[in-house]
Parts: sequence; structure tokens; C-alpha cells
Amino acid sequence: MFLEHVGQARFKAMYSSNVTLQYIADECGVSVPTVIRAARSLGLPGRRVNGIRVKPGQAVATPEASGRPCPKVGGSAFWTPARDRMIWDTGGRHEGIAELAGRWGATIQSVTARWHRLRVA
Repeated sequence: MFLEHVGQARFKAMYSSNVTLQYIADECGVSVPTVIRAARSLGLPGRRVNGIRVKPGQAVATPEASGRPCPKVGGSAFWTPARDRMIWDTGGRHEGIAELAGRWGATIQSVTARWHRLRVA
């Protein structure tokens, strides 16, 4: 594992500072997802996105999505306005969509399709 070469103390210091995940990945010679997995394995807390503390696996509202109201789109009774809002707030990010699909017992494909219906409405 790359942590043996970089050192856990140095990795933790970089992760806890204000540097980006991409910077940490470049310094360690790995990808951003590898940095995230290493942080999780070390039990480090989630990072901040747009000034908001984010736990690993938490859906995050992107500035693009949160700046516009959620459109109203018809469909089955399963797709309530509250669920549409949660999908809209993911900004179409796979991690958020997958988390919602798991929570609702729906497929990732169906939640992604709903995101696209909301996006083009």
C-alpha cells in the first residue's frame, strides 16, 4: 500500500490540512479514489465540500443543482416531491444516487433515470 512509502503521519497531516484530494493524490502518486479509501481505512473524518462537513458516502448538493429549484416531473407514486428533491440535490453524482437507491431499495438505474428526467425538465 502506498501509505508505507508516504507514511501515515504525513498522509494524515495532508488530509487534515486545506489541500485538495487531487494534491494529496499527486504527492502520493495515486488516484483520488485511492486517497479516499486510505482515509476511510485510517478512520479519518469526512472532508468539507463547499464549506459543509461531508461524511464518507453522504450525498452532496452541488452548487449547480442547489441554486435552482427542483422541477416537477410526473411519474408513479414512488417518485414523491421529497424524493425528487433528494435526487436533485445529488447533482447527478453517482455516489449520491447509489446511496439513495440503496436507502429506497430501488435500482441505481431507475434513480439515475429519474435524475435525467429532472435534469431536462
